[in-house]
Amino acid sequence: GSTIDANPLGLGNAAEDTPTCQRLPPRRSSIVLGEYELLEQIATGGMGAVYIARHRTMQRVVAMKMLLPSAASNPDSARRFRREAVLAARLRHPNLVAAYDAGCCDGTHYLAMEFVPGVDLTRFVERHGPPQPDLAVDLIAQTAGGLAYLHDQRIVHRDIKPSNLLYGHDRVLRILDLGLALADDDFQPQEAAGPAVTRAGDLLGPVGYLSPAQAP
Repeated sequence: GSTIDANPLGLGNAAEDTPTCQRLPPRRSSIVLGEYELLEQIATGGMGAVYIARHRTMQRVVAMKMLLPSAASNPDSARRFRREAVLAARLRHPNLVAAYDAGCCDGTHYLAMEFVPGVDLTRFVERHGPPQPDLAVDLIAQTAGGLAYLHDQRIVHRDIKPSNLLYGHDRVLRILDLGLALADDDFQPQEAAGPAVTRAGDLLGPVGYLSPAQAP
């Protein structure tokens, strides 16, 4: 089957950078998780792992993001993961990766999303150097279009960085990873909104790309 060149869902580290939890399948596998057959591990980070997977009935290939058991035991991490699934399900835009399914099987939280062969912009620059001006303008315009849509949905991404911008082989840029996103209902009174996903004083997002107002 086809593979992907880059981190497809914004986990931060390449698969070889972080040891895989023993409860998760090895890099290449054919292991079943609910309705999905896990085919190949393509990324991992401190919080989760991503696999190419296939829905056994629909035969649709997806990118399966799963929360590592070590992270799932942390209530804040599990709550953020479920929150990401809820937000992703609300969104439909060509510059965002589509969400198909989410759930928990045998204690493993998962989010099944659109599988997009391509490369994130960090690796694109590493391999090809800075993009030519016309391509750079196109990438910026596509990113702005996706962010404008998020803002129209009253969602702030809070984790925009090159590794979370996936340039597909179809020449469409897609914004990844809503794990740190903030939505309008996060500002509701605590008793209505449930446990907070962000506490006052929290510093979230990539240090190298924080706005000056957030810099410590």
